[in-house]
Amino acid sequence: MTDDQSHDDPLVVYRAAAILLAAFALALLVMPFDWILGGVKSPGLVLAIAGNVGEFGSRLVFALPCGLLAAWAARKGWGLDA
Repeated sequence: MTDDQSHDDPLVVYRAAAILLAAFALALLVMPFDWILGGVKSPGLVLAIAGNVGEFGSRLVFALPCGLLAAWAARKGWGLDA
């Protein structure tokens, strides 16, 4: 038997992270806001953010870091750095 170490390849890890983070960022943008509030251990923080920047702004506050990390991982997995 041969040792197949393809799952340890950094490109595979970056690509998987990019796909999962992009899916999570999109889910944060479209899922009902009550689900976001219901699943959080500190709903006071989420309510404070939503009170200051609104519902759509708070969605962006949570989804933007995931989107940026997905873009970085996609660039490392498929982009010029590959």
